[in-house]
Amino acid sequence: YGEVKAGKSTLLNAIAGTVLSPVAFDPITSLPVRITYGEETVWRVGERTIGSAEELARLMRTEEAGASEVVVETDLDLLQLGGQVDLIDTPGVGSEERFDSITGDLLRSLDAVVLVVRYPGLFTKVTRRLMDGLQ
Repeated sequence: YGEVKAGKSTLLNAIAGTVLSPVAFDPITSLPVRITYGEETVWRVGERTIGSAEELARLMRTEEAGASEVVVETDLDLLQLGGQVDLIDTPGVGSEERFDSITGDLLRSLDAVVLVVRYPGLFTKVTRRLMDGLQ
């Protein structure tokens, strides 16, 4: 959770040790990306299977995905806790109202949230608003 271009996807990929959520110079995460346990790494957008994070990035840039979230299955050890842990990369807040709404709705259903703050702008007005929204 955090402002647009704060490094949310980059942090998630660093935790996973591989690229599971697309990263780009421009804002790209337009849907929540749910990382969950699976036997092999597979990206799914609705009924559609995507071959890589790069292909997912192209999809997010060029068309409506036709789904409410992307599901990535992977064999990451952290996720092998009996289906109890998923990691979710949210669209950044503060750029478009529709992304703020998607992320706000999602946050209300989560048990724990990590607020990713862009350095050096540690406490912008948007970040303060995001922190207040978590209380």
